[in-house]
Amino acid sequence: MDFVSLFNTITPADIAEFIRQGQEEHLHLDFKRIANADMRTRDDRRNFACTLSRFTNSSGGLIIWGVDARKNAQGIDCASAPAEITSLRQLISRLNALTGEAVSPIVDGVLHKALETALDTGYAITLIPESLTGPHMAKLGEDRYYKRSGDSLYRMEHFDLEDMFGRRQKPELSLRLRHDRTQHPDEEREEVHFSLLNCISRNWI
Repeated sequence: MDFVSLFNTITPADIAEFIRQGQEEHLHLDFKRIANADMRTRDDRRNFACTLSRFTNSSGGLIIWGVDARKNAQGIDCASAPAEITSLRQLISRLNALTGEAVSPIVDGVLHKALETALDTGYAITLIPESLTGPHMAKLGEDRYYKRSGDSLYRMEHFDLEDMFGRRQKPELSLRLRHDRTQHPDEEREEVHFSLLNCISRNWI
């Protein structure tokens, strides 16, 4: 299952199963715990900014908030215990507010949702799409660029940035076909029209 589908379908029972099985973090999945739902501490804000930067500068992914991740016997970070969030609605509100401040330039399409296990308590899920407008700098006092490799975060080097700044945007095209039939006194004419939509600029070609 891809991470977008997982965001749409995940339940608290799925997260409990991740913890029971020791689900490993990977390129598209990160587990986080927070100190406070108001996201006022520097560590919580930095954690969010860095993770948003590294996912958007890679190929997107999911953050599951409210799970403690520890290294297993192989040294890989895995879900190890629940760290459920109280004041869950406040956290979602703060994540929504901070999304526009956490990286520069702003990332479109970031979504947050709550998964309650009790009243205003449980987990939060953040969906971060791959970005076509990177690289994205982590802000909120960080001011650095990050990228994800496997289950690890690394600070981007000059050559990484040079490559991303020089990279052309990938087109996202949609094809439209239109069939027309016209009747003339002496003949019947059929035409097929092809159009391409650039989904980024919303321009038809």
